[in-house]
Amino acid sequence: TTCGFPGCSNKSMVLGSKDLTHVPLDEQEHPNDHERVHEKTGRRPLSQSPRKKKETDPALMDFELSRDINLQTEVQHQIEILGLKKQALPVWKIWVLGTLSGLWMSIAATFANMAASSIGDGVTKYVPVAPKFVVSIFAPVAMYFIVVFGGEFYSGNCMFLSVGWFKGKLTTIQVLINWIQCFLANSLGCIIGIWMFASLTELFQDEDQIEFLKRNAEAKQHVGMWLSFIRGIPANLMICTSIQMGISARDMQGKLIVLHFPLMMYTVCGFEHALTNMVVVPLGIAYGAQVNIGSWLLTNIIPAAIGNAIGGGLIIGGGGTLLFNWDKGEGNTNEVQHTHSVEKSMLKYNPFSRIRVPTVDKGARNAEQLLSVRASLADTLRKIEEVEQQLLDVELTDEMVNIDSEAVEAAKSELRRRRGGAPSSSSMEPPSTLRSSLHHSQSGAGSHPEGA
Repeated sequence: TTCGFPGCSNKSMVLGSKDLTHVPLDEQEHPNDHERVHEKTGRRPLSQSPRKKKETDPALMDFELSRDINLQTEVQHQIEILGLKKQALPVWKIWVLGTLSGLWMSIAATFANMAASSIGDGVTKYVPVAPKFVVSIFAPVAMYFIVVFGGEFYSGNCMFLSVGWFKGKLTTIQVLINWIQCFLANSLGCIIGIWMFASLTELFQDEDQIEFLKRNAEAKQHVGMWLSFIRGIPANLMICTSIQMGISARDMQGKLIVLHFPLMMYTVCGFEHALTNMVVVPLGIAYGAQVNIGSWLLTNIIPAAIGNAIGGGLIIGGGGTLLFNWDKGEGNTNEVQHTHSVEKSMLKYNPFSRIRVPTVDKGARNAEQLLSVRASLADTLRKIEEVEQQLLDVELTDEMVNIDSEAVEAAKSELRRRRGGAPSSSSMEPPSTLRSSLHHSQSGAGSHPEGA
């Protein structure tokens, strides 16, 4: 490697802990190199950047940090693949897996509401957030079931399919059809689950518990369209963030931990998740809550679902696509090389629209480079022919001094002979007589400017 001092070209060996007895003393690493002034340049050494050091230091050429998680570029790659797979699922499978996801949500919600409704008024008077906090502890269990089992969940599909849409591999119609099917299947599972596991079983018997359920259900229809929309954005933003971190984790413990806390955050804050409301309101209706179904769907469910799509699809899905595909992922700290064919589609993206600016792929790029080399070679050959023609047009006169006329004539004869015959690979080189004549002319030019 080169010396670390600016302006010095001395070479040194990187030997690590090996014996330095065979290395000259002035080339050995000094313990205070960062304070030492270079004897040739009078300047201090500059520290190399990590990238430059890895390129120049043989000891670091094959060095990589061990890691227990998938890098974000790998996660983004996996999300793209999952989005394409989810869109390609048959309709019956979307409805089956979507209904199962709704059933898991209803079971987890029943469990969470049973625990939260048991908190007495004495506690909620001094700690109003206590019921929400209890719900946030137990409700995320539904996400465990969905992620581990592999259910179809509207909130997650907002992110998965958006990545495929932003990368131009899914159409708008395909994305919307999948979202609508998945949302309806999830809603069907929530309603069936509440009817089977909470209503028919008559789990809630205490008056305070029933009042808790009715109060929550009736409050949802009074949130309003605008607030439902705005609160829906951060709700699914947190859900999709937890899913991304779950994909990043490589063991089950890590997946469960990172899935849990983002869901706790949106639950305690009171953000609006359309599918959670499809559990809360039917549960309250099952125990006597007075809810106008049409008004509730129009002012709460639909705006919240749109906000969920923006939070999970535009912000998380679109933001991740922009961040980790900008300039092919080069320059970010989580850079990683992919060999999957999906990563080999070389596309650039407008950061504010879906307009794609296609560039050449690897094969076309190599062909373009080959054409460029051929064009440069053709230009060089053209210039050589021009010089040869100039040489052939030269008429030797008495005023030309220091010119070997015999060598020039021999070179001209050689050029005429080659032009008259078939070209060969050796024709790229100037004849030896021409080289000697040029060398002789250049050597004489130093003492005879006029002749030169």
